[in-house]
Amino acid sequence: MVVIVAGAFVLGHRGTSSATLPRAEQGDQAESISWEMAGTQPVPVSSDHGPRMISDGLASGFSDDELGAVIAAINIDARLSPALGPAVYEPTLRQQCVGDIDGVLQALPTVVRQGTPDSTFPTQYYYKIIDGSVAARALDISIVAATPQATQLGGYAELTRTVYWYQGDWKLQVPTPRPRIVNSTDGYTPLAGQPHA
Repeated sequence: MVVIVAGAFVLGHRGTSSATLPRAEQGDQAESISWEMAGTQPVPVSSDHGPRMISDGLASGFSDDELGAVIAAINIDARLSPALGPAVYEPTLRQQCVGDIDGVLQALPTVVRQGTPDSTFPTQYYYKIIDGSVAARALDISIVAATPQATQLGGYAELTRTVYWYQGDWKLQVPTPRPRIVNSTDGYTPLAGQPHA
């Protein structure tokens, strides 16, 4: 079974408001990020890195750089949640993903939610590029979230996501690997701000 945004990374619905967070340093780059809800998951939104368009539940228009790829991976992945229904996850798969689209479509309605919304809601995101490059038009990204459930399990919830620059935007490779627990954020960059419902 394909599990997308599941296990320690499935997030609980906290409402539909967004919170704008102040500028924060990310290495050498200052970045202003707001957090909005995509169904049950907080997603980052940046005036510089996207998404530049959110329509009918889909988010698109990400910048052609590493931070744009990270923000795209989180936004697209969040919209593959069965909780958002086929009106959102099906066009997200067909328009913003590459790989076994039909296999994932068949599996999504059977994804079982693990953990409670409070236990899986992230308080901070981190990321690092583990392979590929913007120049090569392909990146493997490790995205880590601090959640109460992951902390109880001794670490952080980690998702590895692969994105490709294709037809002017980042596309997410599906199916995606299952979440796992990692015990450190050493070598990771914190994503600006803290997610809020």
